[in-house]
Amino acid sequence: MFVDEIDVFVKGGAGGAGCISFRREKYVPRGGPDGGDGGDGGSVILEADPAITTLLDFHYQRHYTAERGQHGQGADKQGRSGDDTVLRVPLGTMVSERAGRLPLGDLTERGQRLTVARGARGGRGNARFATSTNRAPRRADPARPGTRPSRERCTHPVSWRPDAPTDHPASRRGRPIAAPGSGPAGARARRRAKHRRGRGSSPRTP
Repeated sequence: MFVDEIDVFVKGGAGGAGCISFRREKYVPRGGPDGGDGGDGGSVILEADPAITTLLDFHYQRHYTAERGQHGQGADKQGRSGDDTVLRVPLGTMVSERAGRLPLGDLTERGQRLTVARGARGGRGNARFATSTNRAPRRADPARPGTRPSRERCTHPVSWRPDAPTDHPASRRGRPIAAPGSGPAGARARRRAKHRRGRGSSPRTP
């Protein structure tokens, strides 16, 4: 049994800031607040994919951050939410938190997903703070940072040939092991031995 293991660093996307805005339109007195909410940050998600057979790609890039949410705008326009970052892993991958070695889940089915870093929620615009006593609020939620970077460990067990010795160097490379004496060199050695036996059986002349 060969275990493919890698540590990756993931971080959720930050949320967008809420907007402070007031409606200003001709012939519309006291338009009131119309600041929109900020968009939510994206999340980092692991997805099981049967087309992936190894975690080798994560050896070249280990840090992943989801997209941040856009800020809110006037006219009650909400900011766009950040896109999720989807990382495809092999079936049977086991995910755990590296710091506390806490298991987060196993991805055993095709298309199964596991969120390892959730994005932050977007801030509220000043339109959310309007009340009967405060009709022109001048406050909004600032941008919220994403989840702090965390270190996750992905483990994928891989089974090699059951008939290959585990201590043989070729079995560790995943290549088939040839039987002793096989191949072109072995065939030539057998032909030479047969020729010598044939010469030794013939009677010698005095």
